Amino acid sequence: MARTSSPRALARPVAVPRPAPPAIPGARALPAWAATCFFVSGAAGLLYEVVWSKQLSLVLGNSLHAISTVVAAFLCGLALGAWLLGRRLTHATEGARRYALLELGIAALGLLSIPVPHLIEPLLGALAGVLGTGTSGFAAARFTLVFLTLLPPTLLMGATLPVLVEHFEHALVGPALARLYAINTLGAVAGSLLGGFVLIPGLGLRLTAVSAAALNVLAAAIALR
Repeated sequence: MARTSSPRALARPVAVPRPAPPAIPGARALPAWAATCFFVSGAAGLLYEVVWSKQLSLVLGNSLHAISTVVAAFLCGLALGAWLLGRRLTHATEGARRYALLELGIAALGLLSIPVPHLIEPLLGALAGVLGTGTSGFAAARFTLVFLTLLPPTLLMGATLPVLVEHFEHALVGPALARLYAINTLGAVAGSLLGGFVLIPGLGLRLTAVSAAALNVLAAAIALR
C-alpha cells in the first residue's frame, strides 16, 4: 500500500515580497561631478592639514603641540563654517556656483598660509620675551595666534558641505548628506596617504600646499562645468 504524504509535509513556505522603501521627498540622485568634487576637496583638505602640522612643528618646536593646534583649528573651522556660513549660503540659489567660489577661496587662503609660520615667528619670539617661554600664558597666546591664522580657510571648508547638499535636496539631513560625507572622507584618506608618503617626501611642503590649492581649483572648475 503506497504511503501518502501528510499535508504538513507538502506545505512549503511562500515568499512574501517586501514593499519597496518609500521615496524621500526632495532627494535626487547624486551626479558624478558632485562626487568627484567632494572626493577632490577632501583630499585637498587633508593635504593642508598635513602641511600645516609639519610647518608649525618647526615653529612651535613640538610636533604634538603643532598637530593638536592644527586639528583643533581644523575641526572648529569646519563646525563654525557649516554653522555660520553654511546657514546663510544654503538659502541662496546657484548652489554649484557658490560651492565653486568657496573652493576658489580655499585655494587662495591655502596659498596665503604657506608663509604664515615664518611671518608669525617674530611675533612668537616677542611674546616669549614678555610672557616667558615656559609659562601657561605664553602657551595660550601661541595657541590662539596659530589657531586664528588657520581659521579662515577652514571656515570656508566647513561651508562647502551644506552648500552642496542644499543644491541636491532641501532637507539638510538626508541621502545626499550621507553620500557626500562618505565620499569626502574617502578623499581625506587618499589625501593623507598621498601627502605623507608621496608629495611631501618628493616635492616638499610648499609644493604640496600648491598641489592642494590646485585640487581646490579643479573642484571649482568641475562644479562650474
